[in-house]
Amino acid sequence: STKTAIDHSDVENDVKAEIQSLEKKLEEIGGREEYQRASQMNTALFSTSKWVLGILGRWGWLDGLIVDSPNDSPHKNTNADSCDAYPERKQNDNQQT
Repeated sequence: STKTAIDHSDVENDVKAEIQSLEKKLEEIGGREEYQRASQMNTALFSTSKWVLGILGRWGWLDGLIVDSPNDSPHKNTNADSCDAYPERKQNDNQQT
């Protein structure tokens, strides 16, 4: 069997260009230090972890996800505001509001 060399240089160049572009955008908004300062201020004003725990609690997921069968994936519903994959949880959520 003969191995064929794959030229990854185009992909590597695209990745390098994307990194440079993102670093430039980061510098335009004040650099990493400014990004970190803004992130800390946002966290002080709004607790994302409390919000996530609140959503998980409303859905009854704090004790883990219920998987009905090996073919059911708890990740198949990607809409964070929807419980359509688990109608019983949607019913419970509506009762709490």
